[in-house]
Amino acid sequence: MATAPVTPGFDEGSATALVNASWQNAPTERLKTLLSSLVSHLHDFVRDVEPTPEEWLQGIDFLTAAGQKCDDVRQEFILLSDILGVSMLVDAINNRKPVGATPSTVLGPFHMVDSPPRELGADISLDANGTPCVVAGHVRSMDGTPLPGALVDIWQANGDGLYDVQQPDKQPALNLRGLFTTDSDGRYWLRSVVPRHYPVPTDGPVGDLLRASERHAYRPAHLHFIAGAQGHRPVTTHLFAEGSPYLDSDAVFGVKSELIRPVVVIDDEVRAAEFGVQAPFHLIEFDIVLDQAQADTRDMHMVHTMFRREFAALPALVRGVAAEDAERLAVVADHVTFLSGVLEAHHRAEDVHLWPRLLDRGSGKIAPLVQMMEGHHERIEELGTQVTAALTAWRKRATTERAEALAQVLHRLADVLHEHMTLEERHILPLAEKYVTATEWRAMAGTSGAGLPPGSMPLVFGMTLYEADPEVIENTLSSLPSEVRTLLREQGARDFATYSERVHGTPTPRRSAPPGPRT
Repeated sequence: MATAPVTPGFDEGSATALVNASWQNAPTERLKTLLSSLVSHLHDFVRDVEPTPEEWLQGIDFLTAAGQKCDDVRQEFILLSDILGVSMLVDAINNRKPVGATPSTVLGPFHMVDSPPRELGADISLDANGTPCVVAGHVRSMDGTPLPGALVDIWQANGDGLYDVQQPDKQPALNLRGLFTTDSDGRYWLRSVVPRHYPVPTDGPVGDLLRASERHAYRPAHLHFIAGAQGHRPVTTHLFAEGSPYLDSDAVFGVKSELIRPVVVIDDEVRAAEFGVQAPFHLIEFDIVLDQAQADTRDMHMVHTMFRREFAALPALVRGVAAEDAERLAVVADHVTFLSGVLEAHHRAEDVHLWPRLLDRGSGKIAPLVQMMEGHHERIEELGTQVTAALTAWRKRATTERAEALAQVLHRLADVLHEHMTLEERHILPLAEKYVTATEWRAMAGTSGAGLPPGSMPLVFGMTLYEADPEVIENTLSSLPSEVRTLLREQGARDFATYSERVHGTPTPRRSAPPGPRT
């Protein structure tokens, strides 16, 4: 009698491999990578420190207490991440900025409510707890261009070092919070109070950890900012008050020297009048410099998914046409021609907008990758020429042999296209996110769209959005006027359903898959 397979023994040596093998059916490679890395590092930590069962349980209790401390206005896990330096490390990795752009820093645990829109010059200190001051500055692009209409979200603690959400029964709601829009010169200004240093909350497990390790809990005096403008990357940052205690030992490691500003006493009636205050007054000036938003290449994955689905289906569509069915032949042949035109416009846009920028801005290591992509385009163009020739022959005389010849070249095209897109996603799109701005990326999409047959844009969008992530759809359409977004989303879906019914026999064709073996 056969013996059922058993799981290999779990021991110190096999533990990590066994657990990581359990992630093999994770739905995405990214999830599998995250889980496997987490387990590997966690197991290495356990092997390194060899915790006792009592220490392990104490750790579990600590995490449990952190979760129990969280509520609508308190996030103990963010605070834990902050004091361990994880928040700043994640921020540093995800916000690598060019020299001259305002550095980012941690969000902090108290951006728990939306800041209310306020007029320029408004006083955000509703409890008047602290030394009055004016905060003013400009929001500019990297080249010094002022950014009118930029949004500047500001929040801070009061004179007692506490935020409104920490004292809901004492401070007015939305105290020391405001969302401001820069004027035509990119300028913002408001009235507030001079920030002061304060401790992070220590009444929970994070406070217990700080005390147990004999670390102080204090942050230097600061204001929080989130600033953003059209076509630019938003920045989450701080303004630190020069001379504040703890600038050299911030409990959450958030201080950067470029963010420290003096609090100046101004005894000038003219300048006081500009801000609607009396002289002398305290002034903190803080200019914010935004770098241009980089390309979000998720829409390219969306386009690739469409190409994989539609090109993989072509050989079967051709083979499924009866030799005597001239009407069906015309539908499938027109579909092949249409798809080929969409692909050609897409690649032409990459040739014009993408490859030259990567070569110009990247390192020498990029050149072989771009040359490989250009070679793929040439091969795909050659196959496209073969498709055109085989398609023309099939249209003239629909024999089984001619249909098979067309199906074979379409299969070769789908194979090469799949390989090209896979390598582009793996090697090129990460480079595009690094070296190409969002504006340039949209220009490439515009060039691709301009190359489409007149009136076909909604249909192409419908084909592309069919399998797309809703978040990616919204991001892709976000720069368009609302009526255009509605047209592309709604009419595109209708047009594709109608078109797919005619071509595939169903408004909901089979989802994308890489091309299978040629038959």
